[in-house]
Amino acid sequence: MKNLILILSIMLPTLSYAQDNSVFVGFGEVPVLSGSFKPSLGIAKRHGLFEFGGYYQFSDSLERDGESFNADFGQNGLSSSSESVGQRGMLQMKFFPWNRFVYLTLAAAYNDNDSEKMHFETTSRIIGANQYMTDLDVNITRNQAIRPAIGFGFAVPITKVLRFSADFTMDWFTGVPTPDTSVRSSMQLQDSDRIKLIENINRNFNNNFHNRHHLFNMGLSYLF
Repeated sequence: MKNLILILSIMLPTLSYAQDNSVFVGFGEVPVLSGSFKPSLGIAKRHGLFEFGGYYQFSDSLERDGESFNADFGQNGLSSSSESVGQRGMLQMKFFPWNRFVYLTLAAAYNDNDSEKMHFETTSRIIGANQYMTDLDVNITRNQAIRPAIGFGFAVPITKVLRFSADFTMDWFTGVPTPDTSVRSSMQLQDSDRIKLIENINRNFNNNFHNRHHLFNMGLSYLF
């Protein structure tokens, strides 16, 4: 949070010297599809083909029940998954190279800690080199970071003073960070099997591009 406040304190004073002001209100997810809202606020200025802004997304939580992007690591019986999504923010430059509707993005993106808790029902399962009759509780946390990010978006004028926009800006430069992972089970696991299981969990996490640091912004801008 301190990093985000510092970024915005640097950014906001510079906006007063620009032209074409706008304030933004939106979401960091598509609510009807994900069950997550992540309310989002922003302020920006337009300079010719460029727009410079600062954006902030509130933290959020969601339940995925028996579904998870991160549960595909070779174990079955997932019965519940809950995510805690940290606050996010970015200093973003939008570039409109072709027209006023499509733009490219370049940003310094801040993601706070994101964590997920998964519960797998008791069943017979192979873990490492041995077979167990056990449940599994898996906790995964991707730690906070500030990363460079690029992306794309589109903007649709609704009236002279209202504009709908959506963009996706992601860190494609540094790869998916390895999470902090813990595993609990009702049956004692051998150390080598537990290590192998955590390796599989982390490998699956690293192979999922959704786990890169990123921001999705969708909402309305008021131009003034």
